[in-house]
Amino acid sequence: MNTQARNIWEQEDWPRFHWQIETVQPKLEAIRCLQGQLHEKLDRLPIHSAQQVQVDVAVENIVRNHNKQQAQFNLDSFISSAANLIKHDNFSTLDNRKDALLDLWCGNKHNLQEALTKEHLCRWHKAIYLNDNEATTDATNDYGKIRHTDKKKYLTSAEQRESHFEPPPDFTLPLELTGFLYWFNHKSKKMDGLTRAAVAHLWIMVLQPFKHGNETIAKLVTDFALAQTEPQTTRYYSLSAAIEKNRYEYDRCLNIVLAGTITITDWLNHFFQILEDAHEMGVSKVNTLLEETRGKLSFILPALKSVFKSIRHFVKPLTDQLSFFYGRGSP
Repeated sequence: MNTQARNIWEQEDWPRFHWQIETVQPKLEAIRCLQGQLHEKLDRLPIHSAQQVQVDVAVENIVRNHNKQQAQFNLDSFISSAANLIKHDNFSTLDNRKDALLDLWCGNKHNLQEALTKEHLCRWHKAIYLNDNEATTDATNDYGKIRHTDKKKYLTSAEQRESHFEPPPDFTLPLELTGFLYWFNHKSKKMDGLTRAAVAHLWIMVLQPFKHGNETIAKLVTDFALAQTEPQTTRYYSLSAAIEKNRYEYDRCLNIVLAGTITITDWLNHFFQILEDAHEMGVSKVNTLLEETRGKLSFILPALKSVFKSIRHFVKPLTDQLSFFYGRGSP
């Protein structure tokens, strides 16, 4: 091992990550259990309520990730647009900032069998920063462009916390990114899906392929990986909300592993804790909707019974008369 290496990518074994499976297994089992609970409860929700969960998660992801880019948007407008897109599954005509962001968090999982490419990452990055009032072809901006400046320090969190980590230099980044994409699309396919998502998240944070917004790109890659492995392609929980809930620990653990060794057991345990929290928040949200549905039914059912009782009292004399009439007239 290179004891002089200050960054994870400078280790001799990079990028052959190591971890202790028996140490992370309990967290994996807890998440799988919560996934089962979440999907079972979703099956009991009315369609419009399940769609409302999708809307809430999509808008929460947008607010958590894009207000840090000082995105100017009307929240009510986003909620209305998200509801319309999800209800009608209409992601074919997306031509402005609002729709582009919604596509990232709602409709971006329609072609899960496609290989993840550099073009995907660049398109997602451009959507993060796209503004209705600025030309997307402006050659002076860095939106949707792999970084190409001199080697420098890039911060690891949206909170701009101090870090001593340095990402791979620009001249090695194309090769590093190609290696990651090959791993993601081919070599990682037989891995446990949750572990694959956690490693992918960390790998993007190591490479930091863009000058800005790398954490959001890491979340999108993670979401894409989770969509490929879960029974449902839509996430009914917000990883972004869980990261914000655990922001200090997320930054601390990430900075330790970035400047440490390629043994990532601690990182996996921490990431799985965040994912567990995200699922717990998702289950709680669905439980609230189930309670609301039961409350509505407890009000509606007695009213319906009363209506049916009134109808029966009205119809029964009429059917008795008809039976008498036809019975008397029958041969």
